Amino acid sequence: FDGYPSGVQTRLLIPVLPILVWLVLLGMQEKFGHKRPLLPKLVVGLMLLAALAHNGWRVARPLHSSVEADGHGLVDPSQGANWLAENAEAGTIIMAQEPLVRHIHFQLPVVGVAGGQPAAVARIIAEFSPSYLFIGPEVHGSPRQLEARGQVLLSLARSQPEVFESVFEDRAESIHIFRIRQP
Repeated sequence: FDGYPSGVQTRLLIPVLPILVWLVLLGMQEKFGHKRPLLPKLVVGLMLLAALAHNGWRVARPLHSSVEADGHGLVDPSQGANWLAENAEAGTIIMAQEPLVRHIHFQLPVVGVAGGQPAAVARIIAEFSPSYLFIGPEVHGSPRQLEARGQVLLSLARSQPEVFESVFEDRAESIHIFRIRQP
């Protein structure tokens, strides 16, 4: 959907498709109306059946449970938000991968983790004084699995118990929240 070579994102044209189909059908009716009056009705009927089948499949198998054969699928970025809402005070700073996505769901200030290297994490802690480290699956990764950056962060947090205290863990969803002890 990058729109190469025009630069227009094709996905933005999807809402225009019904209008395009309607105009094509009107043109077909004008051109072939007296010869094939059922053709536009047949096309619209097939489109409606396809739409109902697709939407029925989505109702039967919700998006959050759709996982591809290679393990990739939709990750729910709100995982862990309930725990933070119950335990973190307003204005508490959270350190996490994908800070914008997490901020939207946590409704708290979130700072990003640059690669998960110990020196970078220490610099972020010194600069922003976050209270919690959130580690979870990345939104465009695999559900219930940590990507490489998440695994590096998790091993770093577990290797420094004097800095990172585990306060919440959901092994089924690979969600880990650590309280950060300020030096």
